[in-house]
Amino acid sequence: MRRLMWTLLLTTTLLVQAQDPFALLDPEEPVTEQMLDFSMIVNSRAYRFDTILEEDVPYFSMQSVFRALGPTGLTITGQTAKQASIQLSEEEQFTLDFASGVLKQTEGDRVFSTGVILVEKRPYLRFDFMTKVLPDLLGKEVSFDGGTNTFFLGQRESVRLGYDIKVAEEYAVLPLLFPARVRYRIEQIDTELTLTINSQFQQPMEDFLLEENPFFTITGYRMEPSRTVITLTVTDRVNALNDSFDKNFNRLRLYFYSPEYHNPGAEAVNQALPMYRPDVTTVKKIIIDPGHGGEDEGAIGSKGIMEKDITLTISYKLAAELKRRGYEVVLTRYTDVHVPLVDRTGIANTNQGDIFVSIHVNASVRKASGAETYYLSLKGAETVSDTIAFENREISQSGASATDTGNKQEGNDLLFILWDMAQAEYLKDSALLAEEIQKSMNLMTGIRDRGVKQANLVVLRGLNMPGVLVEVAFISNPSEEARLTQDSFQDRTTQALADSIDSYKAGLERRMAPVSREREEGRLP
Repeated sequence: MRRLMWTLLLTTTLLVQAQDPFALLDPEEPVTEQMLDFSMIVNSRAYRFDTILEEDVPYFSMQSVFRALGPTGLTITGQTAKQASIQLSEEEQFTLDFASGVLKQTEGDRVFSTGVILVEKRPYLRFDFMTKVLPDLLGKEVSFDGGTNTFFLGQRESVRLGYDIKVAEEYAVLPLLFPARVRYRIEQIDTELTLTINSQFQQPMEDFLLEENPFFTITGYRMEPSRTVITLTVTDRVNALNDSFDKNFNRLRLYFYSPEYHNPGAEAVNQALPMYRPDVTTVKKIIIDPGHGGEDEGAIGSKGIMEKDITLTISYKLAAELKRRGYEVVLTRYTDVHVPLVDRTGIANTNQGDIFVSIHVNASVRKASGAETYYLSLKGAETVSDTIAFENREISQSGASATDTGNKQEGNDLLFILWDMAQAEYLKDSALLAEEIQKSMNLMTGIRDRGVKQANLVVLRGLNMPGVLVEVAFISNPSEEARLTQDSFQDRTTQALADSIDSYKAGLERRMAPVSREREEGRLP
């Protein structure tokens, strides 16, 4: 019996017993920021709380609590060093005294009590504000899920799972949208797949259990104490499985791949003998890689803008500008299709490009902004950022994780060593290209400089040329999401990338001038 098991901890939250919400920490374990990851679901939207711990009791910043409660009409209308003015409606206004923790109606007899502490002059509300004060204040149920540290405003039964199934000829995708952050695990025994989620979510109202396609059938959906279990049967059409979780939007995608998903031709190119070309004296052909595509939408902004669309638009504009400047350009995808990461490398090598530029947009669960440029690191890392994990999430046809190091094939250590040596030679040029791009992006786009970084990115492995990956802005940042859709910002980004390639080319030609002269004089082939 074949058995495959993933156990993934997607958001590091602390398990809390519902009957004892203050019994939060093992005194032997160090307190980490991830342990204090609390949020609240209001109108099916998740709001994260800014949390600290005081004597083993969580306190939430008043600002983050009232940001979540904004849709209810409960707002802060004024604040001093000693108190805050709070309004529920035109008729109901309250004053919260920070010293006593008393919330008192301005004109009326409604009085509530909670704990308040000041940290750097910022008020923090004790855990019981959510569980005791808020239900009476709003007249609504407030429940708490200790498995995910999530509060729910209103009836939890209304919190349903969202889904959308997409089927292509070579693969299928099951995206599940959760109204809260989750942890999950996937177990497979033979053809039976079990997805266990550590919180209760009502079954989608659509015909979820009637779904049947050439790749899988959904056979069961049940809610158990503190968890939801979904069962599927996988068909013989599937020879590889993968999953990815987008923490920005609490979305899990399950991928079901057929044997035809990967392009054997591209695999063959990647396994060919690598060759470092030290005699390249200029830049003529550029490979542009629009990130994501097809069912792989990439990151999605709060207004529904998809990374795959932005990257393709910018790539088309960049290709047109580079052609105008006299370069030859090849794109790894020209339409909204999905191209596996290893195939993108194969396309670049087959076309014998001089440089490779992969275009992406960034996302983060925290407030972040700016542009950053990556080039390859040949060293693996014990921990990686959310950005790197997201870009590396594909798996290969063999079933090896995309976070494995290099293109090593079993029994072919020599090939791996040769690739390693060839790529090492290109690292210096890749670093120079990344620096030129980052410098131009900072000058032209006017957004935050996040610098040049190294990472073991799948799409940059095995390239027979210098290569970089550019994260042009954060689609998870509302301001930058709006910019990404603007022609003016796209044009400035295109100009910055094209100018940086010109600068890199000029520097290369200066360095290789002696080789060019010897070639012109016939002393070199």
